[in-house]
Amino acid sequence: HAKLPKVAAAAGSSTSGGGLPTRPQLALEYLALCEKHGVLSGGPSDVPCARFHVRRICRDALAETRLLPRLEAASSLAQLGAIVRACVAHAEGGVVALEDAEAIEALGWRAECERRNRDKRKEFEARMARKARREGKPDDTYFRAGRVPPTDLQVAQLRAMPEQERMGWWSARFGQHCLAFHATGTCVRSESEHGCAFLHAPPTAAAVAEEPNVAPSWLRESEETPEEARLVAAAAGEVGTA
Repeated sequence: HAKLPKVAAAAGSSTSGGGLPTRPQLALEYLALCEKHGVLSGGPSDVPCARFHVRRICRDALAETRLLPRLEAASSLAQLGAIVRACVAHAEGGVVALEDAEAIEALGWRAECERRNRDKRKEFEARMARKARREGKPDDTYFRAGRVPPTDLQVAQLRAMPEQERMGWWSARFGQHCLAFHATGTCVRSESEHGCAFLHAPPTAAAVAEEPNVAPSWLRESEETPEEARLVAAAAGEVGTA
């Protein structure tokens, strides 16, 4: 758990009594200016861009409050604002607003889920790399195909087709990406204690080739889990089952 100042019952954060602004205050001003001038309009790259600048500005404060993992897990500008306001309160010896404290606490679970998902993905790729080496093939043979993320148009196409047709169409094109995440907007497994080894990259606006990614099939190891078998089938362009 992050070491946060005592939670206040009222919303808001304290302000300095004069002099130069602290680095967290500059980060808060940066977010306010972005919102005021519409610099960040809600596009898929907006939060990563804002996160990058906030991390640079508040590096020391994020380290002191141990909020960096939660900053990395933030998925909205509002969540970034809550973290920055907590850094402001910490720098000024003030208190964190109750609303901000609750938002930051929720990000703790999200950060843990993302760590678990990264570990699952690393385990899968390491497993497939070992298989490829045994067969004298490049390490990324079995997780190279299907890595290009879908476009917004392709996600819309996925959601418009009958459910029974989705798996085969998706596996042939984007087999390394989570079907549930793109079909429904969420992946229950990735937000649980189990984790998900599929990629969860947001769709892109740029067009990509519609031709299926084709990779050679291979003998599956007996110790593969059902989830790994799905990833293997997807990478090979095979039609899997839900």
